[in-house]
Amino acid sequence: MDSEVWGFQTGVKVVPSTSMRVLVANSHIHNNIVGVMNAPASNAISFTSVTLRNNIIADNTCGTATSAFGATTPSATDCGTLTAASGINKTAVTSIYHNGIHDNGTGVFARGAAGSAEIAYNEITGNFTFGLHRIDSGIIRTFTPATNVISNNAASDAPNASTGLTRKAKRRAHRSAARRSAY
Repeated sequence: MDSEVWGFQTGVKVVPSTSMRVLVANSHIHNNIVGVMNAPASNAISFTSVTLRNNIIADNTCGTATSAFGATTPSATDCGTLTAASGINKTAVTSIYHNGIHDNGTGVFARGAAGSAEIAYNEITGNFTFGLHRIDSGIIRTFTPATNVISNNAASDAPNASTGLTRKAKRRAHRSAARRSAY
């Protein structure tokens, strides 16, 4: 929390060998190859979960990358994610709320049917390859009536899943916005 992360291959790398939940909040993650990576290290885990809240993720080759198939050395074409041939296929969920994801190569990347990026109340703008990109049946889920500003990107894949906000989720999002305005 409250950090500046820059100059790495992967700024925040969550590639666990046991099931894990991680929160990254109020941070500036910039000038890395991959800003935030969420992927299982092996089939020994049940899931990996990362929540990104109130961050600026900018000027990375890939802003956020979520993969069900594991991670490898980052590159621009695959955001450091492995293919299904890796033999790994576990649930990886990145929840992305109230972030600015700007001026990356790819803003939000999801790979594999068990790899999902959930987005609400974000500004995803000015990414010069893709704003949103999903491959190998990756999931990008939006929440309604939450909105995202997704504009001025070179291209964007449409989100392929949507869920209504529950009362609990609305309260959580409201508290998050109130905390953000306090900074």
